[in-house]
Amino acid sequence: MSESPEGFRWKPIALSIIVEATKLAEARELQSTLLKLNPENSVKRTTWQRMEDNINSIIAELVIGRKLVDRKWVPHCNKFHTVADVGEDIEVRSTVYPTGGLILRDNDDPSRRYALVIVDAMKGYKEIGWIYGHEGMTEEWKVKTQATERPYWRYHGKYNAPITLTLDRPKDAQNSHEFAW
Repeated sequence: MSESPEGFRWKPIALSIIVEATKLAEARELQSTLLKLNPENSVKRTTWQRMEDNINSIIAELVIGRKLVDRKWVPHCNKFHTVADVGEDIEVRSTVYPTGGLILRDNDDPSRRYALVIVDAMKGYKEIGWIYGHEGMTEEWKVKTQATERPYWRYHGKYNAPITLTLDRPKDAQNSHEFAW
């Protein structure tokens, strides 16, 4: 394992996980095309950029899902906002930037938990932690956008430790019922 400039240690990604993530990314891309989903709904990207983003996000979902569920867990395919990525309320986000933040969008459920994983297929991954959506959807973290762009938030605050993320919904989640959809 190598040390990043920011001081954290990368955890290696097994080649089998990269291959599996690539196959799942291909399936997501194909299904999106067949369903005529607009891939530029949020960000304009080339097909190759979408594939890379999909592979990284699937690796992040596999890291969290297999840690919390079991070794055989497989991510959903194109269930945007209808089914949580893992369990009943855990959404997994990834970034390639070691100083990157957790991105939340206006159609994200503020009552769900959002886990951030930094993924670099060549170096490995690092679980950063998790927050409730409503913690990141505040004016402090809102990114100024043009009137034609969807609003979003980039959270750079303190995260709950990755080890505290479990399939069981924390007791304090009951305090967030006003955010539930």
